[in-house]
Amino acid sequence: MRSFITGVLLFLLLLNTQAQTDAIQQLKLNLEKLAQLKLMLDNLGKGYAVLEKGYQQLQQQSRETYTLHKDYLDALWKPASAIRQEPALAQLERNEDEIGSLCTTVAKQMQEPQLFSPQEKQYLLRIVANIRAKAAADRGETSAYTEDGRLQMTDAARIQGIRQVAGRISRHLQAIRSLQADVQRSASLRRQILRDQLAIRNAYGITR
Repeated sequence: MRSFITGVLLFLLLLNTQAQTDAIQQLKLNLEKLAQLKLMLDNLGKGYAVLEKGYQQLQQQSRETYTLHKDYLDALWKPASAIRQEPALAQLERNEDEIGSLCTTVAKQMQEPQLFSPQEKQYLLRIVANIRAKAAADRGETSAYTEDGRLQMTDAARIQGIRQVAGRISRHLQAIRSLQADVQRSASLRRQILRDQLAIRNAYGITR
C-alpha cells in the first residue's frame, strides 16, 4: 500500500513538473511573440514617421511650387519699367502727334474758298476721320501693354505687341502724309488756275 501511494505521488509530481515545463515553454513562446509584435510596432512607427515626413515635404514642395507659379503669374500682370522705355513706344507717340497735326492741316486746307467742291470735302474729311480714329484706337491698345493689371503676358510679348501697334500707326502716318501732300498739290494747282483765270478776265475785261 505504501509503495502504491508513493508511486501515485511520484506520478503526480511528474505530471506537475511536466505541466510547469509546458507552462514555462508557453510563456517563452508568448514572450517571443510579444517581442516580435513590439518589433513590428516599432517598424510600423518608424515607417509611419518616414511617410509623415515625406508627406510634409511634399506639402511644403507643393506650397513652394504654388507660390512660385502664383508669383510668376502675378508678375505677368505687371509690365517691367523697361517696357515704358521701349523706343518703339516713344516713336509711336511722336507719330500719333504728327497724325493729329496733319489731320488738322488737311481739314484747314480744304476750307479755302473755291478750291474744293462740297462732295470732295465730304469725301476727304471722311478719309481724315477714318485715319484719325484708327490711329487713336491703336494708340489706346498700347496702354494695355504698359499698364498694370490689363494683360497677363511676358515682357517680351508686351514689347512685340507695342512694336506691332507702332507699325500700324506708322502706316497711318504714311497715309495721312500722302493725303496731305495730294491735297496741298491739288490746292496749289487750283489756286494757280484761279489766278490764271482772274488774270485772263482782267486782261480781256471779262466780267461774270
